[in-house]
Amino acid sequence: MARLQILELPEGADDDRPPFVLVIDEYVPQRYITAGGSEFKAHDPFEGVAKKIGARGVLIFDEPIEIPANETSAGAGGYSVKAQVEGGSSRALARVRGLHSPVDHQGQTICSECSAYDLASRTTDSRPVAYDQCRTLQVLNGPPA
Repeated sequence: MARLQILELPEGADDDRPPFVLVIDEYVPQRYITAGGSEFKAHDPFEGVAKKIGARGVLIFDEPIEIPANETSAGAGGYSVKAQVEGGSSRALARVRGLHSPVDHQGQTICSECSAYDLASRTTDSRPVAYDQCRTLQVLNGPPA
């Protein structure tokens, strides 16, 4: 699946906002089948995208491109840290933990959010995810002791 990244460019004296380039990597072009006798028209799905989003350009690659400025540091247990949670966020963390609460389902403790558990019907809309396998809580809590 294609990834979208931002490559920030050095600011110029006349820039009213930081200049950037949209980088799309791991892109797989689509094939179009035309009806018999019709003329093939080349279609660029990225035509005009740079102008619409205010980018200086769009760079498209079929291979992964790593932009060092976009790399994330590894947090507890080697999990990717996209944003550092700091003071004042205890209510937000409590809400996330509340969403990912343990529920007993057919003799197994599962994560209510990851399993899309419906308390009223006591069913899941997704495959049950064991509570100790909830990736969200693993990232929040760090590695098991």
